[in-house]
Amino acid sequence: MPFGLSNAGSTFQRMMDVVMSGLHLDVCLVYLDDIFLFSRTVDEHLERLVRVLSRLRTAGLKLKPEKCSLMQKSVSFLGHVVSTEFIATDPKKIKTVTEWPVPTSVKKSQILLGTRRVLPAFRERVR
Repeated sequence: MPFGLSNAGSTFQRMMDVVMSGLHLDVCLVYLDDIFLFSRTVDEHLERLVRVLSRLRTAGLKLKPEKCSLMQKSVSFLGHVVSTEFIATDPKKIKTVTEWPVPTSVKKSQILLGTRRVLPAFRERVR
C-alpha cells in the first residue's frame, strides 16, 4: 500500500474483493487482510484452500505463516467466535462491559447510561 494513501483500507478491501471474486461469500469471507475459509468436510476444505491460495499467488500476494491458522474448529473473526456448533460474541470484546461495576447511586447510573456528563466543570473551563 502506498505510504500516506488516505483511503488505504477501502483500496485494499476493493483489491481483495477483486482477487476473491466468485469465491467471496460462497467459499470464504474477506475483510481487509483477514480471510475466513469455511467448509463442511476436510476434503472440501482442502480443495477450497487450494483455490484461495492460488488466487493469492496469481495476484502476487503473500501470507505470513505465523499469522495463519489452518484447519481450526473454532476461530475468532471480527469480534465473534465462530465454531462448528455456534457463532458468539468474542468474550474478550465484551469483557469491559460484563465486568463493569454495578452502579450504587443515581449519579453513577446516569454516567453509565450516558445521561449525565462526567466532568461538567471541564466544559465551563473550556468556554
